Amino acid sequence: MKAILKKPGEAPEIVEIDNDRKALSEMIGGRLESFTLATDACVLCNEEGCFKDLPFNVELMGNRFFGPILLVGVNGDEFCDFPVLDPWVERLTE
Repeated sequence: MKAILKKPGEAPEIVEIDNDRKALSEMIGGRLESFTLATDACVLCNEEGCFKDLPFNVELMGNRFFGPILLVGVNGDEFCDFPVLDPWVERLTE
């Protein structure tokens, strides 16, 4: 599926990743935690990012994220392609 990967101190990039928990966990470096962005999108992050002293990444909608994050789409209970890629890539580089 298509997602946006944002690593601390780096520009966001559009990535293609397998839609399974193991691949998603490996990409963010730990146990998955999700934060809703909209009814069809969320942020996946390492649930222990701030406790493991991972570097600050970005603040979105009042939440501070540490370590790598993925922006993915949501369809019911499933993750899917992120619905609108380009505006979010621009927003993450501001």
